[in-house]
Amino acid sequence: TEIDVAHRRVHYLGRKMGYLDYDQLVVACGVDANLEVIEGMGEHGLPLKTVGDALFLRNRIIERLEQATIEPDTNIRRWLTTFIVVGGGFSGVEVAGELFDFLYAAVKYYKNVTKGDCRVVLLQGIDRLLPEVSPPLGKYALDVHLNAQADRVDELPSG
Repeated sequence: TEIDVAHRRVHYLGRKMGYLDYDQLVVACGVDANLEVIEGMGEHGLPLKTVGDALFLRNRIIERLEQATIEPDTNIRRWLTTFIVVGGGFSGVEVAGELFDFLYAAVKYYKNVTKGDCRVVLLQGIDRLLPEVSPPLGKYALDVHLNAQADRVDELPSG
């Protein structure tokens, strides 16, 4: 409810009123994800704001790896193990990197799925990643499409 900078104290209201003293304070306001900017994103996209969202995403990735390991068609297997992250700001870059690391660590547990089958694509609507930082810091990435935007997000086909 209040930040008392002079006394290094944050006042809050939970079940009751209280305060916390601090040495250093980071105010991370966050932002609500607007999933209506891209058609279908609200219905079929996978937002990542909570631990529950992260667990759901992890389970979806594992499900796709399991489907891919029994899929004889190489093109379908690669489709199952291709993931697209929309947005090249801090969150999108971090999600893409973590997703890439997770896939590469997990493939050893899935017969018939190779690192070459797995792909993480990062879409960014402007000409560089991480517009919040200096240009040199935003240049490195594995599979990035700049000046690219998603038009629509569709439901996964069943089967």
